[in-house]
Formats: sequence, structure tokens, C-alpha cells
Amino acid sequence: MENQMQQYIEKEYEVLFDLIKNGKRNMKDIADALSGSEPDRLVLVGSGSSYNACEIARPFMEKVLRREITTVYPTKEIDLDSLNGERKLLIAVSQEGTSSNTIAFVKQHKQSFMTTIAATAVHPCLLESFCDQHLLIACGNEMCGPKSLGVSATVVSLWISAVELGLVWGTLSFERYEELYKQLETVVSSIPECLLKSKDWVRKNTLTMKDARAIAVVGSDAVSGVVREAALKLDETVYIQSTPYDFEEFIHGPFCVIGTDVHLYFLTQDEDNWQRMYQLIQFAREQKTPVFHVHIGNADVPSDLRLGPDCKEYNSLLLLIPMQVICANICIARGIDIDANRYEELTNIMGSKLKTIMEEKCNEIY
Repeated sequence: MENQMQQYIEKEYEVLFDLIKNGKRNMKDIADALSGSEPDRLVLVGSGSSYNACEIARPFMEKVLRREITTVYPTKEIDLDSLNGERKLLIAVSQEGTSSNTIAFVKQHKQSFMTTIAATAVHPCLLESFCDQHLLIACGNEMCGPKSLGVSATVVSLWISAVELGLVWGTLSFERYEELYKQLETVVSSIPECLLKSKDWVRKNTLTMKDARAIAVVGSDAVSGVVREAALKLDETVYIQSTPYDFEEFIHGPFCVIGTDVHLYFLTQDEDNWQRMYQLIQFAREQKTPVFHVHIGNADVPSDLRLGPDCKEYNSLLLLIPMQVICANICIARGIDIDANRYEELTNIMGSKLKTIMEEKCNEIY
């Protein structure tokens, strides 16, 4: 038994490498439009996995662009005028470009931004009709419900946008610009090996993983976006209640689930205070708690699954892979068909996607 999510995960290396190769071309119109017209603040908006992808990309983007970046849900009440900076740039993310709340956010707040950019994998789409510019997330329309390739492609596309704009705005030297591209190529080139290791690890632990009653995913603030995305995707695929925790948050109360039938997933990297996290991992195992530990980096960390190379700028991308593999495979072990469009009618009831009017609207515009 195979599902579409497994197939999309297998495509990540090829698609992400093409994104890098075509990064400058995909960003050309946006870079030209924003040359000499610099914002002093960026806002990223998206729902679900799009929000999580923004959160994964945000720390790198802030560092490269040297500007504060705010990630928001489209339904959050926010006073944009109260945010520091008079010239704000909005990037609205929606893989299919049909998220009703993201579109509503753009329509409501567009006047507060100097420029609005729609970042979508589908082109043309409804979202871009309300924005000034379009950033193509060149991964195609992921036809299954639980997104994997689209999440990774969104993260890489946002990283590339930061690198290209950093060169245009002068926050990156050309030498650093080239170095960041080379580092990203190195990390993406390691995906096939990372995928093989992850599949082998999941295969060896399937019997334990599939029997969880609940799951807690724990990581540092540096990988909080990955932690959130992992928990969301576990909910969506294996139908086990999963909760994301920052490490410091977890040790101030939620640690009480240790010793219960809650499974713990720890995501760590060299940059974290992983020694303290490992103390917690050892303690949890002493209490007979099922623990699964993924570490990325060069440190001699006794983890269940160790990935590399260590590149602190882009480690989050590799941490996504094993969690995606878990989701795509443990659902099969639990007898769940994630290709079956569970409660498809709920999308229409809630109006969360504007598919019914997208084609008509796009035909009017284009």
C-alpha cells in the first residue's frame, strides 16, 4: 500500500534543486520592482502548513534582510499601524492560492502595505489577483491533502527570496550571497541520504510508533516552525492528538506526561542547548516513556536518528524530512488511507477554500 504523500516526499530533492537553480529567474520581477524601494518591515501571512512554513523560514529571512519579520494567521486581530516601520511588505502564502482567510486578509489590509506579494504553487490563482507581485513556489499543485513537498518548497522559496532581496537591498555582499546558495545546494543534495536514513529508522520503529495514544513534539525555539508543522501533520495523517512544545515550555509543566502513554519526539541540533535536552530524554526513557530523538549536526550526540550536514542556516529543512516520513508511513500501519479526502464536505461547509469561484475569477482577470 502506497499513498500520494510518499510519492511527493520522493520528489523533494529534484524539485528543491530546481528551485535553487531557477531562484534568480523566479525572483527577477519582484527584485526589479523592489530595487531602490526597500521596506523597513515584512509581514508573512498564511494558514496551517503555510503558516508553519513561514515560521520555519522567518529566522533566516530576518538574519539575511536585517529587518524584523512578523508571521501572522490571517484571522488574527492585528493592528498593523502599531507595528514598527512605516513601509511594510506583505508576503501572503497559500499553496493553491485559494485560502479564503488569507485572501480576505490581503483585501482588508492591502492599503497598509507598500507592496503585497502572493506566494503560491498554482499560477494563475485567485490570491495573486489581489496582490501586486507573484512569487511562484515551483513545485506544482500537490494533489493530496497533507502537504509535504509544498511545505519544503515554500520554505526554500522564501529563503531564496531573502537571499535575492538581500543582494538587491545591500544587506548581503556578493560573496555571502554566493556562499548561502552553495550551502543551500549542499543541504538539498543531502536529502536523498536523509530520506533513506529516515525510512530505515521509521521501518525499525513502526510497531511502537503506530500505537501511540498521544504525541508531544519538543524542540528549541530555533526549530519551532518544524515542531509545529510536525504536530499538525501527525494530527492530519495518523489521527493521533499531537502537541508542539518549545523545550523550555515543556519542562515547566507538560513534562508531567512523562511516564504515561504519550510518545515524545525530540528535534535537536548543535546550536541548541542539546545537553539539557538530552538529560530530559534520558530521564523520560528511565520512566519507560517511548522517546524518538532526531539530531542534526556534528556533535557526538547519542540520538536515534542523526542527520547532516550541519548547516545552522538551513537545518530546519532536513529536520522536516523524518517527520514527513513518519506521517506518510505510520498512517499505513494504522490502516488509514490519507488519500481518501476525509470530510471533504467540511471544506465547503467552512468556506476555507475558494475553489468554486477560483476558475471563473481567474478567467475574468487573466
